[in-house]
Amino acid sequence: MKSIILVTAGLLGAASAYGQTIKPGVNAPIAVSATIVTEGAPVVQQLPNGGNKKTYAVTSVRFTNREILEAMRAANLLDGSVSGWVLTRFTNANDVGNLYAAKQGKAAVAVPAALLTQPVVQGKADSGTTTKDTANSPELPALTRRAYTTLTVKAGPGSGIGTQTLKSAVLKIGTSSNTVITRTESFDLSGKGGTGNSIYTGTYKVQRANPINLTPYFPGVAVP
Repeated sequence: MKSIILVTAGLLGAASAYGQTIKPGVNAPIAVSATIVTEGAPVVQQLPNGGNKKTYAVTSVRFTNREILEAMRAANLLDGSVSGWVLTRFTNANDVGNLYAAKQGKAAVAVPAALLTQPVVQGKADSGTTTKDTANSPELPALTRRAYTTLTVKAGPGSGIGTQTLKSAVLKIGTSSNTVITRTESFDLSGKGGTGNSIYTGTYKVQRANPINLTPYFPGVAVP
């Protein structure tokens, strides 16, 4: 069953302030939590018989939303601060979009692919239903998907395995009703680090997906 989402007058006012056409879509905040483990250069000890002994050690660093936003701030992609910025997946009504840094009153800023890419499904097993109200209407999902995905974390190729939930919702803006596809997901991540001998493990989660008017975040002709 479709859920009904009512848009407040505040959102309508924001769209009017930008003087733009309404852009129905979805705002789905993401949470990334990973640990990157890197092998250091070995310490070599010479042995009396001419051989040697090498001692290896590793260092571990966290890689989360905070580190991604700090890297974007350092690259002058934000407004000089990480305060008020969040990471989210903005998508159009058909669940097509990308990862962005978002802040109230600011245009969305795409997350550089070298920092993080969204999981791309490579294999799946769905349960649930899809419905077409008429022969020419869009297919609306009510699915739970078990999925194997690929992505990049801090320039390191990796994969994620977990679940996605796909649903449809009706976004009401004024007198218009717009059907949008929402998606939540949770993946356990692992991969090869982007530098040196390193690996990473962690999680990627989207726990809610909110139908909204995207115009304040994508003024002009911009779209997710």
